[in-house]
Amino acid sequence: MSEIKTIPNVAGNFKLAKYCLIFLVLISVLAEKAFAQKANMLSWKDKIDQAVDEFFIKNGPGGIITVSKDRKDLYTRTFGYADIEEKDTVTVNTLFDIASCAKQFTAVSLLWLADKNIIDLNKPIQFYLPEFVIKEPIPIYSLLTHCSGLQDYSELALLARGREEANTYKKEEMLNIIYNQQNLAFSPTTSENYSNTNYAILAELIEKVSHQSFPDFVTQHILQPLNIKSSEIRFSNQVRNLNIAKGYLARENKDEKFKTDVSGDTGSDRMHGAGGMYANIQGLLKWMSNYNKKVFTDKNLIDNLLHRDTLTNGDLTKYARGIETGYTKSGYRWIQHTGRSSSTSIMLWLPDFDISIIGLFNTQEIWAQSVINKFFKDIVDYYGKDQEIAQKNSSEESEKDIDQSISQEPRITPQDEIDLPIAHLKKFIGVYPGDAPVGSQKPPSGGVGVDKIVLREAKLKYILYNGYEIDLKPINDTILEMTGVGRPIQLYFNDLNTNKTSIAFADPLVNNGKLSNELSHQIPKLSRDELQKFAGQYKVSTLARSIPIKIMQEQNDMYMYWGSLNKKSKLYYLGNNIFTTWQSGNSAMQCNLIFSTDENGEVNGLKYDGHRVWNLQFDKIK
Repeated sequence: MSEIKTIPNVAGNFKLAKYCLIFLVLISVLAEKAFAQKANMLSWKDKIDQAVDEFFIKNGPGGIITVSKDRKDLYTRTFGYADIEEKDTVTVNTLFDIASCAKQFTAVSLLWLADKNIIDLNKPIQFYLPEFVIKEPIPIYSLLTHCSGLQDYSELALLARGREEANTYKKEEMLNIIYNQQNLAFSPTTSENYSNTNYAILAELIEKVSHQSFPDFVTQHILQPLNIKSSEIRFSNQVRNLNIAKGYLARENKDEKFKTDVSGDTGSDRMHGAGGMYANIQGLLKWMSNYNKKVFTDKNLIDNLLHRDTLTNGDLTKYARGIETGYTKSGYRWIQHTGRSSSTSIMLWLPDFDISIIGLFNTQEIWAQSVINKFFKDIVDYYGKDQEIAQKNSSEESEKDIDQSISQEPRITPQDEIDLPIAHLKKFIGVYPGDAPVGSQKPPSGGVGVDKIVLREAKLKYILYNGYEIDLKPINDTILEMTGVGRPIQLYFNDLNTNKTSIAFADPLVNNGKLSNELSHQIPKLSRDELQKFAGQYKVSTLARSIPIKIMQEQNDMYMYWGSLNKKSKLYYLGNNIFTTWQSGNSAMQCNLIFSTDENGEVNGLKYDGHRVWNLQFDKIK
């Protein structure tokens, strides 16, 4: 009888083995996902640590960064000195000057009064403050969203005294300048431009109708109901001898010692409304945790602030009430405000995740927005990966942003460099309009500053208006290509080596790489005699205190001298009687000067178009 062999249960064993394999794979996947999540969780925190290391100044000022979610702290780090001289380090209790971040407290205070029918937002500001010389009605709501046309008092002070002494004006002097403005930058609601004057005047309005000082009103009606203590948020006239971070000015040379801002930031005579508040992270987190609550009106706090007004051309204002808002490329909304005095600050909220990000720094050398930009995307990516993209709930603005972020196949590819003789390379040399915005937008006369193409050691360089240099390489007789910028931006030259030379740009990220229809024309050169007619002294007579400007010719160049410290800025001629300048640092000046002439062609005045002051008329002194 033959032996009967038992056939192994291959199917059953395979099934068991398959289940075991699936189980092991599942365990492996879960472990890998958990590890990845942990790695991702650490990654954005690591990015913050890297940012702190990048901006850290040895034995210098510093700051604090905090990230919280659902009112729970996720990350907090302090670094540097609150007081260099006393070697006091920054702590979570340190109070920082939050500068323009204070505007949202002013906005909420005004809306509180409007909700109780104490103020009518549609009435002109002159109804409550008849001190204004300007008779054109300026609706109160237009001050909230920066479409009033009122000139910025801080830039007027800078023009008159220079950056170092701009804040030495007494409050009474500043108000005198504001009330005695005789012309607006533009008619109310026809345009918009950020102006500290708007919120300083709103603070004066609040004092007028409430019969309280602005600090007392905000403390009693806004801060105390939210259980925000005076040790967490207080005003500049209340911070003497407290745990505050001294503000330190930016240094021209990194080997220099830091200088404190001695302009009286913590004095009792400082303007409020546009700034003038000190806070630590505890107070600001308490404030931001109430964004989604009906704490002062029947609307959520943040909904009141997010209102934007409609301009006469139908566009919505970019600025809301004391805050700015927008969307990430993935469709998540952000709400924020930044501040800059001798300190810098940022308060940023991501409502989709209820994440608050705060950065407070006590020197101009650490720009809060730049620090947060180092890790902001990492936080959004980490907390947004398991959530539906907020496209459905976003506005047309966000949909536009998302559409623009969709990658398209570029039509430009990098080209090889060709050899050209030095004589030909020199044909590309020239000065072109920089067309740069001042702050977030361009003044009515157009962008400011100039870009230059220079030749150094047989190599061409493109120097932007702000001094940033980009290498250029020739790819044929009339086309140059930028290198080292992450993409092949190409410059097409027309009428090369003539006084009509112009450039058309082709950028892979703009219009799918198609050649721009806008040409950058080489700026004209004037003779010494032609330049001389613009030289002279000018003064603005539409303010309570005259602001002098002196235009001087030195060799073949023109310079603008301004402020009581006689600051000096080089001017470049753009054509059509317009000169421009873009200069950074403590001698910063970014503006266009548009000169006017009489019927005989003689220069009789100029118009100043700057950052937050537009169409300011100066008369030439005979």
